[in-house]
Amino acid sequence: MDKILEKIKEFDTIIIHGHHRPDGDCIGSQYGLKYIIEASFPNKKVIVTGQTSDFVSFIGAPTILEDESVFENALSICVDCATSERLSDTRFDKAKYSIKIDHHIDVEAYGDYQYVDTTAPACAQIITEFYLKYSDELVMTKEAATALYVGIYTDTGRFKFDSVDSRTFIAAAYL
Repeated sequence: MDKILEKIKEFDTIIIHGHHRPDGDCIGSQYGLKYIIEASFPNKKVIVTGQTSDFVSFIGAPTILEDESVFENALSICVDCATSERLSDTRFDKAKYSIKIDHHIDVEAYGDYQYVDTTAPACAQIITEFYLKYSDELVMTKEAATALYVGIYTDTGRFKFDSVDSRTFIAAAYL
């Protein structure tokens, strides 16, 4: 996770990607990370790109990026997506540097750096644990906590799936 924080600090423009037909974990991870970065580093431009779903649209609405030049000196972070072809905006490779953060079985190692934790039942849990690890440097907002909680709640089937463990409840309790 050190590499993720290092790259977030390094870049002024950060584009966060999600997958086609996004679920609560995808949108929650995208916006949770966006809100944490914006609160922690107010001078950075953070863009969520891709699609939305009506049932989680209250968290935020992604931006359709028409101008590809925004990627040139940017960091792209792809969340909750095991393969690059499933990303709803596949232009992560146009960024100067790209990171994959995921909890699915590692099918494809795309991007310059991958952080994959298959023991986490939701990508939003990984983002929450990222925040908790660096809470002395990062800021959690109500909007970020709401987005991340929605991500964990939906991807764990309301905490009923077998993949839920004490880490999940620690993250949810914090949020």
